[in-house]
Amino acid sequence: MRSHWKRSALALMGFALAARCPGTDESPRVATYWRLLEMRKAVARYRADSTHLPDSIDALCRTSLNCSASAPGSPLEDAWGHRFRYQVAGDTDYVIRSAADDGQFGTSDDIAFSDRAEKRTVRTLGGCYDVDLSWWADFRSKQIRLDSKEVSIGAHTVSPTPDGYSSGIWSIRGDSIFVRWLRGDKVSVLVLSTQDKQRLSGSARAIGEKQRPVSLARASCAS
Repeated sequence: MRSHWKRSALALMGFALAARCPGTDESPRVATYWRLLEMRKAVARYRADSTHLPDSIDALCRTSLNCSASAPGSPLEDAWGHRFRYQVAGDTDYVIRSAADDGQFGTSDDIAFSDRAEKRTVRTLGGCYDVDLSWWADFRSKQIRLDSKEVSIGAHTVSPTPDGYSSGIWSIRGDSIFVRWLRGDKVSVLVLSTQDKQRLSGSARAIGEKQRPVSLARASCAS
């Protein structure tokens, strides 16, 4: 079962990556989030092979990251051309930080990833939410469940699966939560943000439907 979810998650992530090939209209922040994801995968491969975290990001080039093959720019740099800052935080946690647009670390526009912080956020957000997607004929449930189980780097299972879709995942990108379901070579997606501990809100775009506002309210999971 886990291998099925992993293949489905990789398909969803692969579709998203294919949609961001060079030349597409993509903001530097979005591009930087994708580079952070590639670095996280490289760190995971390094840790699996070495049983410990790399001491520096340069170590990734020697083992698990093809630094000569990535374009545009170096995978060790954000989309503005600034080198990522990598710090080991204890035996199991690490932080990767981008200085972002202003090129200065420690300012409000920084983009940062912490393995421990993301796991904490996933546990906080995980659970069941009531939602009204009655306008979407393929989605027959009144609830969405965000599972904390990770099926690939940064991707977690979501249920139920709409009619005709293969599977779904949810992931965190900065302050946003992305929920995606795959059908063939197309994706239906919710883009959400937290309103408080009990509510998420944002927009939904299902295949064949116009974009609509959506709100999720935390609830007990239906049996």
